Parts: sequence; C-alpha cells; structure tokens
Amino acid sequence: MELTSRLTDRVPRHMEARSSAPLKAARSPAVNAADAGSQSIEVRLHQDLGEILKDLGRHGLVGLFGLWCERRRYRRELKRLFVVGPYMINDVGLTMDQARSEMDRPFWAR
Repeated sequence: MELTSRLTDRVPRHMEARSSAPLKAARSPAVNAADAGSQSIEVRLHQDLGEILKDLGRHGLVGLFGLWCERRRYRRELKRLFVVGPYMINDVGLTMDQARSEMDRPFWAR
C-alpha cells in the first residue's frame, strides 16, 4: 500500500487525467469473444517469445539476426514466385496453401 501511494505521488500531471479504467476492463474476467481473442494473442506472443529465445540460445545474437534475414529473404522470394506464376511454387515443391501460410509468417517465426 505504501509503495503504491509513493508511486502515484510521482505521476506527472499530464498523465493524471488519463484513466486506467479501459485497462482494468480489459483485464476483467468477463467472458466474450474479444477476451478469447486477446488471450489467444497473448498465448501466441508467449510462444513466439519462447521460440525466439530458443533460437537465440542455439545461434547467438549475431546468428539470430542472420537467421531472421535468411527467413525474410526466403519468404520474400516465395512471395515473388507466387506473383510471377503458380507453376514456380510447384517447382519449389510446395502447394499453394503451404506457400501462402509460409509467406504470411513473420520473419521471427519458424
């Protein structure tokens, strides 16, 4: 209680007017579709962070950036092939659905 009061005493004046009600409402246990969607986003972010940390442990910091650049380059090239012609996707050995799902992934995702 004492720590909270000390922290609120240090809030700058321009931030005092802001209400924390939307934040509290978002964290309330009300069950609706928006809450279910936000929970799945939180789970996905947690999983992504876990994968990033695993890759960081395997490759190191410089290696991680190199890996991300490689994934980004591969997904851009796949997107280019997708635009040029669908037959090129087949030549790579992927189906159109596999190519779409790979292109939609962010560079940090496996």
